[in-house]
Amino acid sequence: MGAALCRPRCEEAAGFVLEVPACASAFRRISVRDADVQSTVHECRYPLWAVKVSDFLQMSGKPQAHSVLLERGLLYKWFPGMFLIFVSHQWLSKEHPDPEGQQMEVLQKAIRGVIGGSLQVHEDIACRTADNSISASIRQQIAAGYIFLDWFAIPQITVREEGVNEETTKTDAALAVQSIPAYVELSNMFIALVPELTHKDSKLLANYSTWLSRGWCRAELWCRLLSNKTDTTVIVVYSNVQAEFMYPLDWQSNSIPDEFQQDLGLGLQGFGCR
Repeated sequence: MGAALCRPRCEEAAGFVLEVPACASAFRRISVRDADVQSTVHECRYPLWAVKVSDFLQMSGKPQAHSVLLERGLLYKWFPGMFLIFVSHQWLSKEHPDPEGQQMEVLQKAIRGVIGGSLQVHEDIACRTADNSISASIRQQIAAGYIFLDWFAIPQITVREEGVNEETTKTDAALAVQSIPAYVELSNMFIALVPELTHKDSKLLANYSTWLSRGWCRAELWCRLLSNKTDTTVIVVYSNVQAEFMYPLDWQSNSIPDEFQQDLGLGLQGFGCR
């Protein structure tokens, strides 16, 4: 593994080639995307697309997919200085993550509450401290920030633009999925969106416990917890009026090996935590 990290490599994109010297830094990966240079441990193989918080708060109904938002000009590529909120959630149906917009509505109300100060995010009462809260400056950054949500950011094979080749979409989707560790690393805030709702196909409840048992969701969580960032906190949004910083040992809960493997084996036809 050490030898692999120290191997010289070249990144090529948008006509630029950037050579990384051998062993210059075992933990620094440089990617060039559309003339932007970003430094991450993980490689960003596909552009990070995000929606402005201000635009997100104006959305209603069934959330629209990546291709639709891209066509409408509502997606923005990551840029240095972007305040990015990564949202991890469990899909509520096989074909669409939020077919009735229920999760989106909860997140919108929660974000409005955080920005306005009516929703205070606290630690679990068992480990609550006086200094862990969302400051006024962070609330301002959230208001001016951007949201990463898989349905918005990752090309979907089942919902693609007319004339776009399926194989091209599959390739882009695969590259985006491989880039998730980098997306998480570039995020300033990580939200687990876990309101208690009913899965439309299985008719089973989807909530915090089931989110913790989903393979994709746990993978995203671990990307956050193991990222090379000083702040690896996770905000758990239970409802539009309840949000907490994740209890430090919750990552040990609800690990179901069979379900985890089945979840990760679903493929890329519609990426997400189902």
